[in-house]
Amino acid sequence: MTPIENVSDQNCRLKTVIFCFLIILAGCIAYGNSLSNGFTYDDTSVLVSNHYIKDIRNLPRLFTSDYFLVSRERTFRPIAPLTLFIEYALLQLNPAPYHALSIFLHILNALLLFWVMIKLALPRWSALVAGLCFVCHPVISETVLNMSYMEDLWGLFFFLIALLSVIFFCDTGRKRFAVLVQVCYFLSLLSKEMGITLPLVVLICGFVFPQRMPLRSTIYFGILLPSCITAVLYGYLRFFLFFSSDRPADYPGGSILVTILNIPRILFHYIKLFLYPATLIADYQFDVYANPFRLAVWIPWCLLGGLVFLIWKLPRILSFWLVMYLLHFIPVSNIIPFGAVIGERYMYFSAIGFAGFAGCCFTVILENDWKYRDYITIIFITVMALTFYIARDMVRAADWKDDNTLWTATYRSAPAEMTRKVTFHVNLGNVYFERGDLDNALKEYMVAKKIKPDSPGVMNNIGIIYTEKKYYDLAKSTFLTSIAKYPEFLDTYYSLADLYITTRSFDEAEQVLRRIIAIDKNEIHAYFRLGLLAMQESKFSDAIDRFKDVLRFSASHTGAYINMSVCYIYMDKKDLAEAVLREGIKNGGDAVELYIRLSELYMRDKRYKDAFSCGEYLIKEFPKRAEGYTLAASVYHSTGKLPQARIWYEKALSIAPDNTHIINNLAAVDAALGDLDTARSLWRDSLRLDPNQPHIQKQLQD
Repeated sequence: MTPIENVSDQNCRLKTVIFCFLIILAGCIAYGNSLSNGFTYDDTSVLVSNHYIKDIRNLPRLFTSDYFLVSRERTFRPIAPLTLFIEYALLQLNPAPYHALSIFLHILNALLLFWVMIKLALPRWSALVAGLCFVCHPVISETVLNMSYMEDLWGLFFFLIALLSVIFFCDTGRKRFAVLVQVCYFLSLLSKEMGITLPLVVLICGFVFPQRMPLRSTIYFGILLPSCITAVLYGYLRFFLFFSSDRPADYPGGSILVTILNIPRILFHYIKLFLYPATLIADYQFDVYANPFRLAVWIPWCLLGGLVFLIWKLPRILSFWLVMYLLHFIPVSNIIPFGAVIGERYMYFSAIGFAGFAGCCFTVILENDWKYRDYITIIFITVMALTFYIARDMVRAADWKDDNTLWTATYRSAPAEMTRKVTFHVNLGNVYFERGDLDNALKEYMVAKKIKPDSPGVMNNIGIIYTEKKYYDLAKSTFLTSIAKYPEFLDTYYSLADLYITTRSFDEAEQVLRRIIAIDKNEIHAYFRLGLLAMQESKFSDAIDRFKDVLRFSASHTGAYINMSVCYIYMDKKDLAEAVLREGIKNGGDAVELYIRLSELYMRDKRYKDAFSCGEYLIKEFPKRAEGYTLAASVYHSTGKLPQARIWYEKALSIAPDNTHIINNLAAVDAALGDLDTARSLWRDSLRLDPNQPHIQKQLQD
């Protein structure tokens, strides 16, 4: 290599590193504020309230007939649930690391797209603009912001690695790359069905980039034929071994012909969102039309004809990316119905086509003989567009902070559209319910029922409101009607059991919970509830048996160990209560919660040294949590060593400054030490944080 060639190669490498850094930086700026978000929308059912995912021993069930029960998915996509299993085992329900992984995967996909374009011998500036456009485009932001949509992130990740492996196979002829193609292709399909397009993408690349991906016999027999076999294997898994028993989704408009009539409308709705992503909402209401003579129907068909003509006339490189966009639109066009017409997350794969088209347009335009001023204008417009994308992402991330913020922002963005959407009214009703506004919650659920009378979830929510408002007969009637129509919907059984417990009809509650077990013998929550019910009736031996049933399915179930220990305490078997709590710690239960209960047991028996050792352990293992310091302070407080108790309470309060329990205990210590001014100040702080503390108000008055 000559010195000039060496310098040129170093410059290219430096430019590549800088461009990759810019893509990473743009992604971090666009989504950095989402790290403080909680779990929203479908995260509740898929992760937060999914007790199966919270026990790592259920993980093998993802590859059995229990897949749909464990994953809460409607189709066989085990990679994302597998990720959630591992994340929960490591992180519990701390949302920040979940969001960090989503952002990381999204940025990684943008870098992979950049690398694919470089390996296809496209200009680096094209690859940069494409990578920036992909990482920042607001249309696909909800895929990054919602944990339950990770299947798209994983699917594209494995898809792009498979495509890169094809290029490396063409360059080197090494069989290991051919094997890697099939492994990643299969993993992409197991993440999301969208990856099925890989063989077609390889064929199209062979025509458009014959120098980088020549269609030789090695490609046909080394890549395409094995890919077809992989696709058939996946199809067998998807449609025969792991096929949901749920009723298949209906075609929009009730007919495949009506759906086909509206496909161009769906296509151009997405194109409009990509070109002008100003109004983005979490759940779209999209009406399909059966009349082919409507202006809103035939104009998109005319535009589709124009788009096909444009693809024919444009330079081949631009046409390639438009075809990539259309190719990945087809699976989500409802040609095979999947229960929704429009959703921003469905465009994650198509976004690589849009981003690639934007990147290549940038360099094609700059290749013309422009004046210097025109070059600056084009670059300025590109930078401003990307800046708008990033700003829109930041606003979108703020909208997805929690369910309250999300559905308020959704209604603000499209009020007329949302009033006709069932999911909007249900989610807004949930927000009202969490606020304690039962009347408005019921109003929203009733509107949802009017739109979709056959929704078991809506009927269950209405019954819960009736229970909360003490309309017990109405609640019972609603639950029984729903169960008669939808006997497999378990949430309604739980709600009915809660109603019976509220009205102290314990026998009926037990019968309902046992019906749940008859439907699903692995439903550990039903066993747990039976245990709680037995405790309520002081049937402690029966309760212990039910909690043991829970532990057969989930050996780390903290609640089962705690309630078993309570039963043993009531039975005056404190040694067994201690043994149960120790067993829970050994089997991976929540160590903090179990050590707190163990310390309380020791304190009750005046075993202060053992109680203090529990606090010491928590301080050592969890130094950034307040519980250990609080336990140590409680021991000193109980033994009359008030100065030491004050020191430990202050340490706990420095970690959890808004914890009213710690504040009140510290105030009590100060009062006992004679520092009444400090005690009053602390009690006022406590009341400011939680005004509903009559005992503290009495302390201040006294």
